[in-house]
Amino acid sequence: MKKQHSNIELVKNFDPTNLAAVAEDLVEDFTWHFINPQLREIQGDYFGIEGLSGFFKRMAGHTAGTFNANPISITPIGDKFS
Repeated sequence: MKKQHSNIELVKNFDPTNLAAVAEDLVEDFTWHFINPQLREIQGDYFGIEGLSGFFKRMAGHTAGTFNANPISITPIGDKFS
C-alpha cells in the first residue's frame, strides 16, 4: 500500500479551531493567501500563525461560524502544496 504524503495528512487533519496543533508543522513566516471574489472584504495575505488565526476569526464572523474546509484535490510537490 502506498503511503500518503505527509503534507496531505497535514491538510486532512487541519483544524482551524486548533492552530496550535499544526503550528509546529508550519514555517514561522509563512503567508496564507486568500482570494475569493465573493468575500472581497477578507481577501488578502495573512502572515504567520497569528495572521492565520485572524483570518479564521474573520471567516467565522462572515459565515456565522459555519465555515468548513473540505479539500477536493491536494497535490504535493516536494515539500510544497499546489
